[in-house]
Amino acid sequence: MVEVFVNGEVGNGLWEKLRVLEAQVTEPTHLDSLKRANYFLMEIASMRSFWIEIQDQL
Repeated sequence: MVEVFVNGEVGNGLWEKLRVLEAQVTEPTHLDSLKRANYFLMEIASMRSFWIEIQDQL
């Protein structure tokens, strides 16, 4: 999980944990919230990797 914030990377381990969490959810509203949280993590990773790339170019 730390790699998301440090390097902007989402590793296979994190993907697997997110899939397991989604599979364990029984309430549709909880699943929807979890999917939004997962999307938010992906957005953070994307933005972090973008800024790391920009920083290297400056």
